[in-house]
Amino acid sequence: AVKEGVVSTSPSKLTQIYRDYEATNAPLDALEDRICGAFDEVLQQLSGIQGSHAVKPHLFHSLLCAMIHNKFGLPGFTQKSGIQPIGQWLLDSHRSLAQVRQLAEAYEVKDIGRFEEFVKASTEGGNRAAQREVRVKWFCLALQGNLP
Repeated sequence: AVKEGVVSTSPSKLTQIYRDYEATNAPLDALEDRICGAFDEVLQQLSGIQGSHAVKPHLFHSLLCAMIHNKFGLPGFTQKSGIQPIGQWLLDSHRSLAQVRQLAEAYEVKDIGRFEEFVKASTEGGNRAAQREVRVKWFCLALQGNLP
């Protein structure tokens, strides 16, 4: 996602990304800083998601993508989502945590009310671009404290 934006993935696509980096000896520092920074921020500011459905692999991946988009932007995501990067991982840790937990709970109970779009995108193909885009968009909103 950091390299190509929110896209569908496959084992062969991921293998090719690794091969490309190995073949060119391209430095991974910038990518690692973004990814490790997002993990660190989760540990420091969002540790309250432990035990929630937000740590399911496909949701957690989308959460990390949302954090990276908020701070740095993901290729092509602003155009697809209308959500601008804000230069920060999240705005208010307490509000962000509460809103991320709201999304995780909606997914857990399959609440198709307020968060129907998010829930549907979370229960369908976890590695498909269309569903990922929806999940990343909703997590961006939650991290910015702007859930509708």
